[in-house]
Amino acid sequence: MRAGTRCQDEVAVAVDRTAEGRDVLAIFVCDGAGSAAEGGTGAELAVQASLDFLAEHAPRLDFELSDGLARALLGTARKAIDERGVQSETAVREYACTYLAVLSVDSLGTIVIQLGDGGIVVDFGEGLGCLTEPMNGEYANSTRFLTEAGYLELAQIRCVETRVHRAAIFTDGLQSLGIDQATNTPHEPFFRPFFGALESTPVPKDDDHPLQGAFTRFLQSDQVNQRTDDDKSLAVAVWMATDPPIESQGSG
Repeated sequence: MRAGTRCQDEVAVAVDRTAEGRDVLAIFVCDGAGSAAEGGTGAELAVQASLDFLAEHAPRLDFELSDGLARALLGTARKAIDERGVQSETAVREYACTYLAVLSVDSLGTIVIQLGDGGIVVDFGEGLGCLTEPMNGEYANSTRFLTEAGYLELAQIRCVETRVHRAAIFTDGLQSLGIDQATNTPHEPFFRPFFGALESTPVPKDDDHPLQGAFTRFLQSDQVNQRTDDDKSLAVAVWMATDPPIESQGSG
């Protein structure tokens, strides 16, 4: 951020595997509220709890993509924040963060979850689109958070019986660049270079994707900073025809 404070976004992309050997692509992006003293910590807790939940549940024989799974993920993330609040004797609202996620499984389908601002863009083979939309709060420049009462009812959950070909999640710092907010449609020229770079880059053998540094430098560039002074993070994944999905991410 231009203000010099640390980035309060937390981003994670993982590939797990079901008991039947199907790949599970998971993308989690949380943005800690700037007005909350521990917003960044809340984002970290929510993402880590979601990763742990998925790693535990994906290999189970009864694993399926459903509204119930989405609500369980949200509940697990919120529980991690609640527990930290009790341990630190800090009000839960001080851990306020948004919650965005995509889960996709070959032959099973896709779940998209959005609670708060930012954006989720998906492609099921027919072009980029948005199944959810950024959420505004009660006041201007405000949004909704995982720490609110009734967070499960606030969350947008969409289930599709098709796995994604491409997916991107980004925090609100990139909202004006990635989405036409009047029509809630993706700005395809913004995403085309990211997806194209992933599709043309060999899959790394370790966790450090060679494009991650390039993504981060772009997000920290003057051309982006001139358009936004907020935290900005982007996670992008493509599912290749014969391989597990590949991903990269960046923050600025």
